[in-house]
Amino acid sequence: MQQVIKRHSLQSDYPEKSRQPSFDELQRHALLTREIAEKTMEIRHLKGEKLENLSLEELKRLEKMIETGLERVIETKDNKFIHEIDSLKRKGVLLSEENKHLQQMAGTSGVVPIIDVEILEQGESCESITAISNPEDLDSSDTTLKLGLPFPESS
Repeated sequence: MQQVIKRHSLQSDYPEKSRQPSFDELQRHALLTREIAEKTMEIRHLKGEKLENLSLEELKRLEKMIETGLERVIETKDNKFIHEIDSLKRKGVLLSEENKHLQQMAGTSGVVPIIDVEILEQGESCESITAISNPEDLDSSDTTLKLGLPFPESS
């Protein structure tokens, strides 16, 4: 469609005022105008407009085109979901490893940090860090720190 419009505009960018268009130029203009009309109608059909005048065969062909396009959209969307899930799993593994490392470091100091991340709403998280002197008694915390940090963006 863009190519047809571009060719049409190239033809009309340099009008010569002193001469009349030739028969070939008029034919080309008519051809381009017809192509634009056909492509415009095809776009309308794809949008579900102006379907009354289509034959049964044309409707079947249009339905097949739309189904094929929709399958591609669904496949692309599913692939993006799978990629996002894999990315979040990798981040979860990294956070788990970091948590183990922090627990090992805290084991030498006698204070066990417990890190809890809650997802509040889209794009927000609240991270609670509680330092416990006695790991068996989680209710008696020495220090609690809550931070409203932005949830890290997925890459």
